[in-house]
Amino acid sequence: RLHEYLVRSSREHTEHAAVVFGERRIGYPKYRGQVERAARAFLCLGLRPGERVALLLPNGPSRQKMALGCGAEGAGASRCEGAKTRA
Repeated sequence: RLHEYLVRSSREHTEHAAVVFGERRIGYPKYRGQVERAARAFLCLGLRPGERVALLLPNGPSRQKMALGCGAEGAGASRCEGAKTRA
């Protein structure tokens, strides 16, 4: 499971970046904490293992954090693409 990998990496690579997005860098321990907070929030909302969550978020660290939070609780995440706008 990806969450187990994140836990192990947060212990072994405390100074390394888990996420690099443009100029933004998030270390493994901090990112693990964010993912686990997301997982707890999903539990509080009643998410159960085997259920699926649709994520309507822009591509980036927030979407990945929410998807990993779902996975940490045994649920799945599906991404939903927003409507395209014309220029």
